[in-house]
Parts: sequence; C-alpha cells; structure tokens
Amino acid sequence: KRARMYDIFCGRGYTVFAVRPGSVSKFTGLEMLNHLQKGIRWTKEHAEEYAIDPARLGLTGASAGGHLACLAAVAGAADGGAEASVHAVGVFFPPTDLIAYGGEALDLRAETRISKALRGIGFNGRIDELSDEQILDTLTKLSPARRVTGNEPPFLLIHGDADLLVPLQQSEIMKAALEAKGVSAELIVKPGGTHPWLTIHEEVAVLADWFDGQLEPATPVELSQ
Repeated sequence: KRARMYDIFCGRGYTVFAVRPGSVSKFTGLEMLNHLQKGIRWTKEHAEEYAIDPARLGLTGASAGGHLACLAAVAGAADGGAEASVHAVGVFFPPTDLIAYGGEALDLRAETRISKALRGIGFNGRIDELSDEQILDTLTKLSPARRVTGNEPPFLLIHGDADLLVPLQQSEIMKAALEAKGVSAELIVKPGGTHPWLTIHEEVAVLADWFDGQLEPATPVELSQ
C-alpha cells in the first residue's frame, strides 16, 4: 500500500501481472526463479488475450522480489531464453551478491540473521551435508551480480543509503557489474532511505517514468521511394 505500485502503474495504462514465486519456507531461490520464469513465459503466451506487446515487458520487484527480478534478467541473458526475457528491469534495494554481502564474506554456518536467511534462500536451511564448494556454487548461481553476461536489458536500481537489511553496496555492485559488460544501468540513491521508506511512492513514480521511456512503442520509420 505504501508504494502505491498498482495505483501508479495501472493509472498510467500499464497491465500489471503479479507473479507469486512461492514461499522461502517451501522453495529455494533457484526454484522460485524457475517459477518467475514460468510466469514471464505465461504472460507472453497470453499476450493477445490481454492486448499487450510481449516484446515490451518490464520487470520490477523490491528486496527479495528485486533479487528474483535481477536473477531472471541475468539467467535469461545467459541461456538465451528469449521466451523468459524482458525488455527492462527496475528494482528496489535488491540483494545481488550473496557471497560478498555488504562487502564481507559470510559464514553460512553461523547463527547471524543474514546467514540464517541465506541458508533458507539457498538450501531450505539444510547445509550440514554440503561442502564449502557446493555452498559457494549455489550462492554464485543465486548472485545476479556474479552472472552478468552483457546481454541483459537496461536496469534501474533504487536504494536507500540507510538500509540496514540490504546494504546499498548490493545495488552498487550490480550497477558496476552491468556497466562492466556494457549494459545500461542507473542507480538512484535515496538519502536516509531505509527498507523501505515512507515516501517510496515518489520513487515508484520515478520508476514508472523510466519504464515509460524504456517500453514506449517503436516509432515507425517512413522510407522514401
């Protein structure tokens, strides 16, 4: 409600599809990624029914949803899965590097809040029988900033500089990874912004402005005879 996401986007004439990837208590992050990709494919398959252009889809999400949106973008770019690709990605405070979270290596066997959360996202909490190499491999697959190929769509990241749950560093490292591969990426930093902030609807409007520019219909070109 605070973000007014549906009010803002539907008010501009967007058709909004809400994809529920499942609960972290039942599914791992990679399983939820698969669910999101199925949602994107379903949307494209039903484009005519909803009178939308399957070539002009944007993807958004916040926090865990932003993480999955980033992950879907890089996964589609990596495997060439055009049927699950989108044209632009705009996200709020997404986790993007689960190996160097906040700039520090994490011990998933520790009992900190973040370590417990990552055990849930990556492994449904079960890592006792896994080697350090297996844990690292899964965390890499779940870290969009480490999977950028250069084929991703344009990105807009919006993040508060007072976020204690998902450090601003997570958006900064995603932006740097995208730009290093030649992908258009913008980062808007909200001064004093936490997770989230009271006036986040203002930034949702900024996001809508950005999507307007990224998803506008192609202008026909008239060729002289």
